[in-house]
Amino acid sequence: MDLKAAFYKQKDELNQLKRDYARLEKRLIKAIKENAADERVQEHLKKIQSLNKKIAEVTGIMNRYKALYEQKQKVIDQQESIIFDLQEQVRKLQWQLDCLNDTRSFDGMTAAEEADAKIAALSDEVARLTAKLETNSTNAGISTAKTAIDQEKRIPNSREKTDLKKGGQPGHEKHEMAPFSDDEITDTQVHELEACPNCGSHNLEEMDCTIKDEYDYKVIVKKIRHRFIEYRCLDCGEAVRCPYNGLVAKNQYGNVIQSMALSLMNLGFVSINRTRKILTGFTTDDITLSEGYLAKLQKRYAKKLLTFVAEVKARMLSLPLLYWDDTVVFVDTTRACMRFYGNEKLALYTAHLHKDLD
Repeated sequence: MDLKAAFYKQKDELNQLKRDYARLEKRLIKAIKENAADERVQEHLKKIQSLNKKIAEVTGIMNRYKALYEQKQKVIDQQESIIFDLQEQVRKLQWQLDCLNDTRSFDGMTAAEEADAKIAALSDEVARLTAKLETNSTNAGISTAKTAIDQEKRIPNSREKTDLKKGGQPGHEKHEMAPFSDDEITDTQVHELEACPNCGSHNLEEMDCTIKDEYDYKVIVKKIRHRFIEYRCLDCGEAVRCPYNGLVAKNQYGNVIQSMALSLMNLGFVSINRTRKILTGFTTDDITLSEGYLAKLQKRYAKKLLTFVAEVKARMLSLPLLYWDDTVVFVDTTRACMRFYGNEKLALYTAHLHKDLD
């Protein structure tokens, strides 16, 4: 049942209640005139009060349906009015097109070609507004919570329930790392027993050997001192030295530490506070970065990528098909979104303060 039908149904029910009320009111007046017993008068009064209460409830429901219906009808009327005006313009331009001669405009287009272009643009606008009226969660990326009152809410779910347990199923192919070759081995550890774990005897005879390989790594803190030798050219007399290669301060963090911090924050989406703790833990508190340094590091390298980001955006705008997806984040305690743009070859992540089309 749509809003219009619901409104008229409540209206009919209200009219019936008003007729019942009028009949009871006449009976009450008649009973009073006939000096009826008090019980009979009280009975009619109770019925009238009950009907008054029911009329008030039905009136409230009817007014709510009426408001919803009028609000929906107002939006539809506005859209239909715009579509009608555009269709009138299309018909008018079509009539003018039939009457135009073959004279050329300043842009080198004939009047007929200009009219064709206007007709095509207006037709596209009519199609856009018509599609907007029919937009819902099934044909556009909008929330099912925004489904109109008179439309069916559809929540898609293509998954089917099964009795299978989670994870790999019995008989599936097992994937594991291959053992190292002999030239790949960097360290060897031999694990021996000094006594029998069953009886404690030291009289053990070696029979066989089982080999297990293991990947691991060790973080070594380097404290590098750079010496830049200065020279004097015996031919021109100028004092020269080797370039500093990005070393500005008396003591600063190297490229490996900076790249690790940027990878954690940007590829792993790790917060600045946790990035500081992770890097400090890697070096057993030997290197302790500050959160202020990490924030400035992020901003410094972001500025160096502005030209590259502009080139990526220009390339994406030229693609015939561009994908995007986003997730909610907080920027300076403000609700925002982190959005992905790209395809199977390009990827650009950027933050927006709003999730709308602009």
